[in-house]
Amino acid sequence: MRDFSYFISEQEPMDIPLTAGTFTWSNKREFPSQLRIDRFLLTPEWELHFPNVAQRRLPRICSNHFPIFLDCGDIQRSRRYFKFEIVA
Repeated sequence: MRDFSYFISEQEPMDIPLTAGTFTWSNKREFPSQLRIDRFLLTPEWELHFPNVAQRRLPRICSNHFPIFLDCGDIQRSRRYFKFEIVA
């Protein structure tokens, strides 16, 4: 846990917006507690490479946690192909 705290203080990660919901955990009671405890944390440098990144909450199936999906937006793929060369 100390290493994680050190990482947070050194990297200064940022939380990104969550879509399709406002919380990621519920205790499933009649009067529920609902919290956002699950998230992706990104460094500013990482966001420069993926400017359209977002977190999307997915439907809960059997857990009290909602899964979250990291959507990086449209990613341009290179058309370069890997090739082997025979060197004599």
